[in-house]
Amino acid sequence: MTQVNDIRARVQATFDQLGWAIDRRDGAVVTAALSATVTLDYTGLFGGEASTLSGQELSDQWRATLSALDGTQHVITGVRVTASPGGTVTATANVAGAHVRSANPEHSPWIIGGWYAAAFESAGDRLTISALTLHPVWQAGSKEILSAQ
Repeated sequence: MTQVNDIRARVQATFDQLGWAIDRRDGAVVTAALSATVTLDYTGLFGGEASTLSGQELSDQWRATLSALDGTQHVITGVRVTASPGGTVTATANVAGAHVRSANPEHSPWIIGGWYAAAFESAGDRLTISALTLHPVWQAGSKEILSAQ
């Protein structure tokens, strides 16, 4: 049971690190929460196809997308972890993200809620995110806040 609790704690720590660092635009800490290669699937929100990119590229992409906003808050909670005997670790977690842009009041704030499905890999004594799928459930406001001038 101790090993399962340790894995659960490491997954929670990684999710906490990710949300905290995204909201502070701390690219180094975001990158540290991500594996060297990450499969990202936001097709439920933006359409298109899932993509595979480096953790650094994903961190840079998020920072560039969110830099026009006045602020964000991402809350990741309700983490449920599955660890297989072979070492595979996956988890689901509820997520809510609030995005504010005062220069665009017709779309602001944009708040989205849903859940993540994630896969993790070991990086020394940490776990990093190697795959992340967003399953949006509800939204208020508009995601146009991200692209509107």
